Amino acid sequence: MATIEDVCREYPDRVKILFEKLDLEREDLKSVKESYDKSDFPEACRRLLKHYKETRTKPWIEKDPPLFEMSISLSVSEVMNHEFRMNDIKAKVPFSKTGGWDWTDKGPRNDREWAFSLNRHYHFRLLCQEWMKEKNPEYIRFIDRQVKDWVVTSPYPGKKTNMPQWRGLETAIRSVHWAYIFYHLQEAPEFTPAARILMLSAIPDHAHYNRNFHAAGGNWTV
Repeated sequence: MATIEDVCREYPDRVKILFEKLDLEREDLKSVKESYDKSDFPEACRRLLKHYKETRTKPWIEKDPPLFEMSISLSVSEVMNHEFRMNDIKAKVPFSKTGGWDWTDKGPRNDREWAFSLNRHYHFRLLCQEWMKEKNPEYIRFIDRQVKDWVVTSPYPGKKTNMPQWRGLETAIRSVHWAYIFYHLQEAPEFTPAARILMLSAIPDHAHYNRNFHAAGGNWTV
């Protein structure tokens, strides 16, 4: 799945919801609305991606997001070898039936914090930063595959949950890391239109969860 047509054909409801959540009355989205009103969803997607690429965003969006915890210590070589490390414990992340990472994996000690950390996507930012230094396209291809895999295998439950992919803290931290790579990879062809659209289609879910199911108290109220 590499093209916008693939996404529109395989996940039409997801694409439709994306556009329903956008303010298509905005002047700068006029061309997107024209295609959407004609039910030309692939073209609407292309115009939406063009909008993000050409529109200058606020300076803060391109700054490095904060580190939320220090128990994660990753290296590019480990990540590219499908290894994850937390609290000085390193192990390979198993693959799921879909061929991507098992995002529910709890690591060698059956630790739910391992699964939670896996779904915060710290490694996306790491690979993006290394790509900006080395311009190794394999780093971005890795991100591309994982974005597509995570979105299609982690459906939004629409309710408060402690499942690894959708607990509140993970949903909030992941949103920050996604914004970072989305804007920094605008000029990276290896980050495919399919991955970009799938990522955008999941943003309303993240917003809905954080708005409606955030913690009522504690040290990570969103």
